Amino acid sequence: MLGAITGDTIGSVYEFNNTKDYNFRLFTGKSNYTDDSVMTVAVAHWLLKDKEHSYQGLEDIMVDFAKSFPCPMGGYGGGFHTWLFSPEALYSYDFKYGAAPYFSNTGRHPYGSWGNGSAMRASAVGWFFDTLEETERVAEISAAITHNHPEGIKGAQATAAAIWMARNGKTKEDIRNYIEERYGYDLHSTYEMWHPVYSWESSCQGTVPQAIICFLDSDSFEDAMRKAVSLGGDSDTLACITGGIAEAYYGGIPEEIAKQVLDRLPKSFLEDLRAMQTLTVYGMVCPIEDSRVKPKAPKMTSDVLRAIKLWTSGLGNSAKRFAGEDPMPEKKTIATKDSWKTLPMPENHVTVPLGIRLTQKQMDIVRYGHIPEAMEDHWFMYVDDDRIRYYRSWSGFCIFEGLVEKDGDGFVVTSLTINQDRDQVNLDQEEAVSIFCALLKDECGSQSL
Repeated sequence: MLGAITGDTIGSVYEFNNTKDYNFRLFTGKSNYTDDSVMTVAVAHWLLKDKEHSYQGLEDIMVDFAKSFPCPMGGYGGGFHTWLFSPEALYSYDFKYGAAPYFSNTGRHPYGSWGNGSAMRASAVGWFFDTLEETERVAEISAAITHNHPEGIKGAQATAAAIWMARNGKTKEDIRNYIEERYGYDLHSTYEMWHPVYSWESSCQGTVPQAIICFLDSDSFEDAMRKAVSLGGDSDTLACITGGIAEAYYGGIPEEIAKQVLDRLPKSFLEDLRAMQTLTVYGMVCPIEDSRVKPKAPKMTSDVLRAIKLWTSGLGNSAKRFAGEDPMPEKKTIATKDSWKTLPMPENHVTVPLGIRLTQKQMDIVRYGHIPEAMEDHWFMYVDDDRIRYYRSWSGFCIFEGLVEKDGDGFVVTSLTINQDRDQVNLDQEEAVSIFCALLKDECGSQSL
């Protein structure tokens, strides 16, 4: 979700001043959120507040957000502006697209739009639901309230579906094949093909496929942003759609980029980001690395920070070990199960979805494992088959088992099994995920996650 807002902010200054330069400045003094971000947060607010996920609930919230932010950078599109502020001026409903999906308390009705606005606001839907079916169902509601043309609905569903698949560890080929088969987009074209010829497009059918392609052809979150904006066209919306998917796939946003965006957002946006992080899988898969949006719940406040400090004390040698260019020093011993005392994961455990992505270089480092070198080093780790296993060095208790799957030219830790035997360890799930991430980050050193 922050990925979509980030794309919108980065693309904002290029929307009406297109650039084809891949090496454009990511942020300028004029970079800011636009209507894309306002409505992205509005949809998230709706998901959080309206348990029925109703049309009327969404209408009320979208109108309320628009009144709170009546003139965002770039402004609202013509038809949508009329729907928001002058609904009485809408033409009679075009029955070509079927009956209105709901009876509005205000008389508002959708207006047959196929514009890309339905896709740019759908990113939160991709994070909110356990199943792809439910994701696509609610994405249709989020679009059809205004953009009830089949292409408008399809754009929102494809965007939300791609995010759902990306945050659930699906490969790029999985995403490409599903979106092509389900929604009929051609995703086998490339950024290199579109770059010289692409120009302004405001339709879903002329924006969503290109935005997804920019993600598919990327190798990092920043690379995805640079490809989306330098494609030209409706830059903020292209990057908004691309950013939502890229954040889910790459497991977050680089801290230096996220901070630039978070510093520009109003307090109400941050509150909804906090709520999304606290109440949904969003915070577990894509933790926001900024104190302004850390959840206020006890398990993510100073208690967790103290727990991380306590449980990772004694680390640091591994990071220094890999500070040079060569990530695999010849003298380093590869850890195996026989390198240390180990006990099996107890029956009392829990497995939660994760989504940490590792490059080939990072995985090469992790495969060396971690053998304690001093009494104050509390961890032993080795990689066996498809799991990263962490043990407490003094007791041999197995604390974490991260399931690793190959993903293109890299890897993804798709789930984390956590020891819940209170005779061995006392960590809640949120603390455990944070500590596991901190351990991996330390292990990778200069190739940090």
